[in-house]
Parts: sequence; C-alpha cells; structure tokens
Amino acid sequence: MNMRGVLVDWMAEVACGFNLRDEILHLAVSYVDRFLSREVISRDKLQLLGATALFVAFKYEDSHHGSARIFSASTANTYTTQQVVEMEVDILRILNHEVGSPTVITFLRRFLTSCCGGNFESISTITSPKKITVSFLRDLKYANS
Repeated sequence: MNMRGVLVDWMAEVACGFNLRDEILHLAVSYVDRFLSREVISRDKLQLLGATALFVAFKYEDSHHGSARIFSASTANTYTTQQVVEMEVDILRILNHEVGSPTVITFLRRFLTSCCGGNFESISTITSPKKITVSFLRDLKYANS
C-alpha cells in the first residue's frame, strides 16, 4: 500500500474513533489530495497533514468546532497543538481558503436522492450511502486489476 493509502486508512480510523460524519472524512481526504498536488512535504509530516485536514474539515462541517488539541492527541501527541494550528494555516493558504468543495458523498447523496424520487429518507431503508460507496470502490478496484 502506498503512503497515501496508509494515511487515508489512519484518517478513517481517527474519524471513526471520533464519530465524525462521512462528509468530514471525505472533505479531509480532498484537502490532503489537493494540498499534496500543490505542495511537497516530508514523509514525517503526512500524519500531521492528515490530522489537520480532519480538523479543518470538522470546523467547516460541524457547528461546534473541535479543538486543535484533540486532533494533536489523535497523533499520539507526535505533533503539538501549535503544529496543528500552523499546518491549518498552511492548508488554508495552499487551498486558497477553498474548503467547501464537493466530494463523492455530495454526488452520491444527490444521485441517490434523484433515484428515490427526491425522498432521501427512503435511501436509508435501501442501504446506507457508505455501503454503496464501499461496494463501488471495491468493484472499481477489481475492475482495474
């Protein structure tokens, strides 16, 4: 598995541990990908980038903002709260403060809503968007093997 895959797996574990909504994880992964497409960082800073991306996405999506300290602790305190705050500034600068981009969850919810005649509530009785996404990604992986 490549370093991005390891990072995303770790971010998913953190998101699950904090009971973060799927949208937060998807936004955070988007931030990481967009950041890395524009900026080179050392391998030892990838976890800091992932934790901070989760922090920024949480602040964007959730009405009660989390503390940088919590996301610093998610790295087993490998990085300080100050480093998380500094990386937040770097992420926002590199992304030009464009943090509200659509993710796969955005499109999946819109697609499923249109398939259910505009009644998104009925989707949960069919299956969860997360299960559909996982199934799709698994099929995509094996189709490209």
